[in-house]
Amino acid sequence: MSEQELLVKFRAALAAAQDTIYELEAQIAELTTEPYRLGLVLAVSQRKQQSYKSEDLHALQKVRVNRPDSDFHGLRGKLIYDGIDYDGDIRVRFHDGSEKWMKPRDIEFEGQVPTPEITVLIGEGYFQVTKPFNLTDLTPGEMVLIGEGGNILYRAAISPLPGEVSVVLRVLESENCEVSFQGSTRVVFPGKFAGELKVGNRVQLDGFSGIVIMDRLPSDTKHDFAGDVHVPWDKIAGYEEAKRTLQEAIGAAFDHPRLFAKYNMRPIKGVMLSGPPGCGKTMMAKAVATQLCRNGRVGFFYIKGPEVFDMYVGNTEAAIRAVFAKAREFHRQHDSPAVIFVDEADAIMGVRRQGRGNDAINSAVAQFLSEMDGLDEEPVIVIIATNRADMIDPAIARDQRMDRKLYIGRPDQRTTQQIFGLYLRNVPFSNGYSWSQMAEVAAEKLMSDYHVLFNVELEDGRTVPFCLRHIISGAMIEGIVQQAASYAFRREVNLKEADGLELTDLTKAISATVDANRNLNHDDAVMQMAEAEYGQRAVGIRKNTQARARGTNN
Repeated sequence: MSEQELLVKFRAALAAAQDTIYELEAQIAELTTEPYRLGLVLAVSQRKQQSYKSEDLHALQKVRVNRPDSDFHGLRGKLIYDGIDYDGDIRVRFHDGSEKWMKPRDIEFEGQVPTPEITVLIGEGYFQVTKPFNLTDLTPGEMVLIGEGGNILYRAAISPLPGEVSVVLRVLESENCEVSFQGSTRVVFPGKFAGELKVGNRVQLDGFSGIVIMDRLPSDTKHDFAGDVHVPWDKIAGYEEAKRTLQEAIGAAFDHPRLFAKYNMRPIKGVMLSGPPGCGKTMMAKAVATQLCRNGRVGFFYIKGPEVFDMYVGNTEAAIRAVFAKAREFHRQHDSPAVIFVDEADAIMGVRRQGRGNDAINSAVAQFLSEMDGLDEEPVIVIIATNRADMIDPAIARDQRMDRKLYIGRPDQRTTQQIFGLYLRNVPFSNGYSWSQMAEVAAEKLMSDYHVLFNVELEDGRTVPFCLRHIISGAMIEGIVQQAASYAFRREVNLKEADGLELTDLTKAISATVDANRNLNHDDAVMQMAEAEYGQRAVGIRKNTQARARGTNN
């Protein structure tokens, strides 16, 4: 080898060594320059392309020149720290120390491996797109340290701080997700769960609420009914007209779809059940859900108005959205209609009024209307129950939202007998009585005017009795049977004789119910009785002092 060739080789080796020194110095400078910033990796984009723009390159990155007419064709080079001018040209420094301004299209990465583009959350609402510094295997959800130059320097040895628990409301085409967030909605990155999230999933966001860091949290059962929801219609005694209306109005669309379509009928979206408490509104809603059951799963989602109402605007709306999202997801998973039952609906669906103090209820009504209007193509039935139908906002109560409005009143004597029969059917009796005979006698006693609670003074000066029958309900009848059974149970435990339930047990239970209700506030029921039976207002209520003695002897 000639002396000239040795000199060229030496100069090339020296230039390469200088390049390495410059590169290491730059790395040391960036790695030791404070302050570092903590960031959370939101997304990693590996862009596969043959021609790169200037923003795809960064200082000290090695490239190859890709110009056949270039004197430097095929030589290894690197970008130096002051690399890009205002025209987007890049200054490349070569092994022999020479430099040249070049267009981005004239250079390529070594090995055709593009540098991943990393989207990092620096602070709440502040995003930065940056490049990793010798880190090519970063994944969404990792914490990283970012240097002064904007490059990702290290993995941080900490996990993301946990934040809000949210429900996925919608998965966007970009795989980002719209989630519930503090009474509103927010679009977040799916992180490492891209492609896995589904509507209705409960997820945990990071502390800045920008990315999902935990998926498939245990299902929120707050609005799942805790009791038995399998209630066939024959388990509800009486109220034949109301039951028939519900069965035909709701079940027809699912049980007879062709006949339903033949008459151009529209599936109903909602039902309003009104009436006094304890008369079977919840049972009827569960019976509807049982009738609609497909694949062995009953979709019954329960909202108790006072429990979800929150004085802070946004919280009630978030609870309403979550229940509707769960109902829709139930249908998608089980191919079965769902029922959303709102008990004590007047607490969150009252008539909207002006004034700052009404913002919470007004927002809740607006959210409920929005969710109901979104059910046009969804097999989700909404049933609301209230003791005060006059307090429900007219926009909710109107047709095409609440297509059926049924009043579930207090049972008459025939219905009372049927309800007694339902609860007495499997109870043993003494003295040869049958459950039907016991039910008939118990209904007569309970519905008589003998059990007076109050004496009510009307506007015209008359005094009329307010009796136990004026507040009778299915729940009360069940309670009477349970109390009567407890007397028979106690007698059998003490006397060791299996004699069964006696008529006197039912009589004592009815008298105990009279005593218990005499000290309760029944002002609303008294006012309703006076207006319904006598067409007058009640102006005075006096406790019946003789009721205890008379009730005990009956």
